[in-house]
Amino acid sequence: MLKTEEPSKRMERFNDLCNTVAERYPIVQTKQQVNAIACCIYFYETLCKGFDKLVTLDITSELPIGAGLGSSASFNVCLVTAMLVLSGSIPHAYKFIPEHLQLINKWAFVGEQFLHGNPSGIDNSVATFGNAVAMHKHNNQVVLENVQKYC
Repeated sequence: MLKTEEPSKRMERFNDLCNTVAERYPIVQTKQQVNAIACCIYFYETLCKGFDKLVTLDITSELPIGAGLGSSASFNVCLVTAMLVLSGSIPHAYKFIPEHLQLINKWAFVGEQFLHGNPSGIDNSVATFGNAVAMHKHNNQVVLENVQKYC
């Protein structure tokens, strides 16, 4: 099972990656670009430990940044899924089983934390599981439920 770092250490490592990207690649001009590249590096280093092949990522999107459409969540879900498949943590599949979706969602939420600080978890959950999601608290835990079951 893949282990996550303590949140403060994870964020410190991510910030170090952002600083390195900004210093080494002056062509990268926006904070969103720096953060996206740092996410790629972080997830590759974390999820693909022991993978010894060169990887080239070509990421394009027509979703506008900062328009409230969940583009960062979509980016993180796709990135994390690719890294988990590449590492062999989950199989390459047309449709993932619930356990794989939970793992994807967990790591995509980490990416959302990098990009937004304290996200709700709704955007990455919708991007991972599809459909609408209702969020509520139960015993001080955030519970996300698929709204489709109520329709």
